[in-house]
Amino acid sequence: MSQRVRIHTSIVDFQEHTISRDGVVLPVQGKVLQVLACLMAQQGQLVSIDTLMQEVWGQTVVSPNTLQRCIAQLRKAFGETSQTQNVIKTYPKRGYALIVPVMTEDDVLKSSAAASDGDGPAVLSPLKSATTTNITSRWLIGIAAIALLIGAVLMPHQPILNQPALNQPTPQALQLQSQITASDQHEDNASYSPDQRFIAFERFGSFCSSTFWLQQRSDKSELQLTHRLQQFSGSAWSPDSTQLAMISSNRCAAPNHAPCWQVEVIELHALLQDKTPAAVKKPGSCEHQPLTHLVWTQDQQLLLLRQAKNTGRRSLVQLSVANGQFTELFGESLSDGDILTFTQLPNQQLLVISHVGSGQSEMLKVTLQGEILSRLPIQYQQHASAFNQIALHYLKESKQMLLESDGQLFTLQEDGNLKPLPTPSGLRLSRFAFAGKNSVATMGGIDLDIISSNLQGEHLQTLQRSPAFESQAKLSPQGSSQAQQMVFVSDRSGQNQIWLAEGSWPAEGSALRQLSAFDTQVKINGLVWAADGRSVLAVVNDMLYQFALDGQMSQLPTPVRIKYLHQATAQGLLLLEYQHEFQEMLALYQPTTGELTALQHGSFDDARLDQHDTLWFSDASFHLYQLPKNQQVAKAVVPEFTLSAFTIAGENLLATTKSGDLLQLDLQLQQPKLIVLPKDRNLWISDARAEQILFNQKQTISTDIVEFSW
Repeated sequence: MSQRVRIHTSIVDFQEHTISRDGVVLPVQGKVLQVLACLMAQQGQLVSIDTLMQEVWGQTVVSPNTLQRCIAQLRKAFGETSQTQNVIKTYPKRGYALIVPVMTEDDVLKSSAAASDGDGPAVLSPLKSATTTNITSRWLIGIAAIALLIGAVLMPHQPILNQPALNQPTPQALQLQSQITASDQHEDNASYSPDQRFIAFERFGSFCSSTFWLQQRSDKSELQLTHRLQQFSGSAWSPDSTQLAMISSNRCAAPNHAPCWQVEVIELHALLQDKTPAAVKKPGSCEHQPLTHLVWTQDQQLLLLRQAKNTGRRSLVQLSVANGQFTELFGESLSDGDILTFTQLPNQQLLVISHVGSGQSEMLKVTLQGEILSRLPIQYQQHASAFNQIALHYLKESKQMLLESDGQLFTLQEDGNLKPLPTPSGLRLSRFAFAGKNSVATMGGIDLDIISSNLQGEHLQTLQRSPAFESQAKLSPQGSSQAQQMVFVSDRSGQNQIWLAEGSWPAEGSALRQLSAFDTQVKINGLVWAADGRSVLAVVNDMLYQFALDGQMSQLPTPVRIKYLHQATAQGLLLLEYQHEFQEMLALYQPTTGELTALQHGSFDDARLDQHDTLWFSDASFHLYQLPKNQQVAKAVVPEFTLSAFTIAGENLLATTKSGDLLQLDLQLQQPKLIVLPKDRNLWISDARAEQILFNQKQTISTDIVEFSW
């Protein structure tokens, strides 16, 4: 029997232990493939739970939940859920059935050859179904198939990797081993217990409804640690692996009250010994300042970051698990910065990364007594954005310091320089954790599509359905000599690239091509057309680049690291956002002269200039403001609305509200008109020209925990 088969839109490789779909290759555990082999042997027929348990696990005693997790992992790999059931059908309390045809490589080749001899399109012929044979033949075929496939899945194999090339060799590289979780919900924030027996992770159905779980690595069995739905912002294991601390908050449960953050500690001993409910204690009081980034030290102390109300800067504090007392560490020695992350080092030391303003950060080696041993700037250069969320990971065995920046890993060297570390491409990884020669990470994320409509929000049309993250779509300027075109950012090729759609894409006669050719993962913060429509400009890892439509790329010098590029005006000026000390700034930049003119300081979500040079911006609370030219004080506009995004087309401001509707605002009359959009579309505006609006639509969120080895 062939070791590679096609099921629905996926390729199953029993020799390599993988399932591939839409260009993404997922590793699959042997038992999961054995379950699939049993279903294939009776394709289209119900296979009972007892039969599956007996065929796959034999005399080994396992929970029926183990089979459910195998089915969930298969569904995830095939791109379905327990609600859709397009590939695997569930018969409640009875069993499962594979309800789509199975095709081997030989079937594909034969059907393609047959089609080439005729006039019609190629049709893939399925394997002969067990329903065409008698009962005895069906079971003989089934047993033979299972024997062959189980033999295949037990053979040693090497995981498939697609790693970006590096100019210099690196001593460590991640190799994808297995998928840890697979459910209809989302998993995130995984960590190993210090004894490496368990993996703790967060499982959530939405942003505000999370629970913590524990998976035993030896048999993949799971235990639910928390039962009340809440929001978490960090966790840490005790050094002896008997306790797990986490930070919970009530921001969703009490949105109209003062939010608070509480450290909770779960005692795991009784739960692991006899499955009795875990005891929970709450050291300290509920803090009305955000708490993040837990680290458990050797002496029953927790280190964490606490954010100040007045400045928003974070400081390092210590919490006693025994008495609940908070103690500020380092006092004035680090008061001039904003601590972004930290990690423990040997000999009671810490490595701290602190933001010191103007997009600059420094790393400090400090003792727990407050002595600063060294202080050096971080050299982000063009490797990563200085505005990304970051985390530090110290690997004891190799004595390496890793910096994680927006899902990308770097070796942080003694002089503050970053060296990229290769990771498997196309998996959208984030939130790594390390233990010995192993690492876990979150795989997946939000699936965004580009949607088109008329100016009234009618005739909504998905331009192309894709599992990729596609955003920042912009239409070419009106009046340019070029035909209708659109650019957008997508990771459909495995990492963020700029794409150009020519003509009425995706209609017949249109074309789509990749405009950029980045060979490593990058952060693209702002994509705009030049006024003449002959090129586009983008901020890539805080640097400004110009892309001609033939793909030629050139870097433009700037006096600052750019946080976001909002707009290119008809006069060739760029409206951008940068950081001066600890203050966010909106400014106009003239690329030809290098002149930077500040317009407004504050906290910004979106910004545009209209054709009268009036500045419009939404702040961090998503309210809209207007600042006319040569005036100093911004005025709130339509304060009854909060905006997810906005753009300006002619004399109209078009916005999507947080409630999911389309807001039209005449810039002169300032009379708002609200158009109700379908709530199930989850749209926010990206651009508008003439009679067309472009939206982004969040289709799905899919995240799982995967494991790597070094």
